[in-house]
Amino acid sequence: MIKRLRARFIIATMLSLLIVLGIIMTTINIISYSRVRKNADELLNMLLEYNGHLDDAFGNGEIPPPKPPHNAIHGERFPNFVNPETPYESRYFAVSYENGVVIDTSHIASIDDDEAIALSDKVLASGKKSGYEGMYRFLAKDNTVVFLDCTRQLEVARSFLLASIFGSLGGALGVFVLVLIFSKKVVAPIARSYERQKRFITDAGHELKTPLTIISASNELIEMTHGESENTLAISKQISKMNAMVRSLSTLASLDEIEHSAEKSTLPLSFICQEACNLFDPVVKKGGRRFDISIEGDITCQGNEGLLRQLLSVTLENAGKYALSFTSFKLSRVGKHACITIANDASGIANGDLSRCFERFYRTDEARASGLDGSGIGLCVASEIVTLHGGEISASGQDGIFTLKIII
Repeated sequence: MIKRLRARFIIATMLSLLIVLGIIMTTINIISYSRVRKNADELLNMLLEYNGHLDDAFGNGEIPPPKPPHNAIHGERFPNFVNPETPYESRYFAVSYENGVVIDTSHIASIDDDEAIALSDKVLASGKKSGYEGMYRFLAKDNTVVFLDCTRQLEVARSFLLASIFGSLGGALGVFVLVLIFSKKVVAPIARSYERQKRFITDAGHELKTPLTIISASNELIEMTHGESENTLAISKQISKMNAMVRSLSTLASLDEIEHSAEKSTLPLSFICQEACNLFDPVVKKGGRRFDISIEGDITCQGNEGLLRQLLSVTLENAGKYALSFTSFKLSRVGKHACITIANDASGIANGDLSRCFERFYRTDEARASGLDGSGIGLCVASEIVTLHGGEISASGQDGIFTLKIII
């Protein structure tokens, strides 16, 4: 149990960290990429504004006053990244179809006229006003297409993306190592408390066995001397109930050790279920009740045979104890797992989820008022056994029918 708790703590911590890192990394990279696109679009609009000659935007090496108001690109000033060096740093080309075909590739060396025409024709055919063609950001307006080489900016953005991914993974790995080290200390108080609880249950069970044995022996002596009476029968019944409770508590306390020591193997679950049903057939059918059995053949599972037989005994005994007119047992395969469904009608069954029945000592008011023996530990033991096998167990009620579903 402590190992499972520690594992869940580590998983929850790492998932939270990865989610936060993922959100931060995604946000930063989206902003970085958006900035590259925004700067490229602003520069392309300037190229259109100055007919492909950025030099005209600068007078004596300083940014001039803005052009007339129709120039929506400039606003009150040029973009912050624009300076007198921008015309020499930028690589761009343009193709205009206003008066014939006018091609300007004087500001880029990697594109010739034919390639420029091919790219512009492709852009116009697509109907897009802006976007990317490879590493080139383009803007189409009034039969003119302007291209800006964004290779350097996109490479920087891509390098930043890779750096952030590897940096985040490295940080996550470092945190995982630290969490792995410190998680042991975090769960240590819980482990000590759990160990004390197990020790208390085990010690209490051993301490109870002696007085129960003495009471049982004394009760038998009274019966031998004075014969059976209502009092001796009541004492004998309570002794049996207490013995069963002590055994269940001892089983619960030892299940964590059983998880590490019990050998698991491939088991013929169909055969084991059939044997268990045959064994409990007289108990379940007592009083003329019906017992419907449906077991699919050749179903196997990985588990501990002793624990699985105990699981079936607990659940079938519980069903046989509280059933009013019938009990049904079904074993089937659901995907790669085996599914056991046990259902019976009983008094006081509420509709919906009944997961509380797996709590220790929990019994419904109707069960307590029925006068039937029970401690409320059996289904708790069943739940622990299923958990040790990595399975799932659930309980639900519908129209007075209690249904227990086990997936292993």
